[in-house]
Amino acid sequence: MLISTIAGAQKLMKVPDILEKNSEVLPVKLKGGFGFPKYEFEPYKIISGKSGWGTSTTTGNKQPFITRLFTKAEQETSKQKSNFTFADKSGDTAIVNVAVKTILNYSDDSKALIRSSGAAKEFEGGTSEYIASVKLNCDTNEWILRSYTSESPSRTLKADLDFSGSLTQGNRKIVFREVDTFEDGTKGVFGMPLGVVFIENGSPVAAVQYRGLVLKQQKQRFVWLLKQSDNCTRFLFATAAAALMARADQIGITLDDPANH
Repeated sequence: MLISTIAGAQKLMKVPDILEKNSEVLPVKLKGGFGFPKYEFEPYKIISGKSGWGTSTTTGNKQPFITRLFTKAEQETSKQKSNFTFADKSGDTAIVNVAVKTILNYSDDSKALIRSSGAAKEFEGGTSEYIASVKLNCDTNEWILRSYTSESPSRTLKADLDFSGSLTQGNRKIVFREVDTFEDGTKGVFGMPLGVVFIENGSPVAAVQYRGLVLKQQKQRFVWLLKQSDNCTRFLFATAAAALMARADQIGITLDDPANH
């Protein structure tokens, strides 16, 4: 009943049948104004968060002399750290420390040794790596959430981005599979991914939607948690979902925004 009620009011991404039939779907609210985003999806919420200072550098890539005659290759590297504390109403807490590294490559004809008319700066691909250390009070293991996105210069739509991600503590590994389709079969704007499904040993175990319709972006976030999962597992996946939402919102120079290219 809860799933059908939410689906009638909002636009949900397509999830595997096992999640659709056996999960609790939690709508996400974004609390607060400026600063680190504080997501809340009962009974879970970010209770505090801080974005550290970021750094950005631009360097020239090595290239043959003959190539430098007509274009100059540049690489922009940005690094940023942040952290947040996540909790639920039963007293479980998680400390999450995040590091993001983004590399964007460009060719700039205007800085070539031989300049041509109409010279311009062109995007030539890049990568973004997001790493989060997750420490739970209900689990003695440290979990590492990692996502990696790469993009080629020939890309025209978001669907062409190459994404991989996982959550592991060494013995267990949960991989992320992106979803770019709504329940009704339509796609997100520019083919952008809507969220990810968490998969362990081939079976879907959770999901998070961190994008939706453009004009209703703040009301289109949801988390799917299997009802039969134990409390600590649900809390782990809820924490990971919050980290992935923060990733989608907080990466300063990102491959996920067409406006950056």
